[in-house]
Amino acid sequence: MDHAAIIRAFGGADALSAALGVPYDTARKWLDRGRIPPRHWPAIVALTAGTKGLRWITCDALAAGWVKAGRAA
Repeated sequence: MDHAAIIRAFGGADALSAALGVPYDTARKWLDRGRIPPRHWPAIVALTAGTKGLRWITCDALAAGWVKAGRAA
């Protein structure tokens, strides 16, 4: 799953920025680029672990999206 889809599933750039405490513009750039920096993956997984329907957002899913975007995991 690509990172843009993960951000949309989370509720969009606005929801992700609020949850992670990063500026909206930062989360919006992640959405536009389709890449979330790896340092944020553990926080995203922790936030989604208890959210119904989002248990598929794992570090493995984020790593797969990172590789798909042309980055080495």
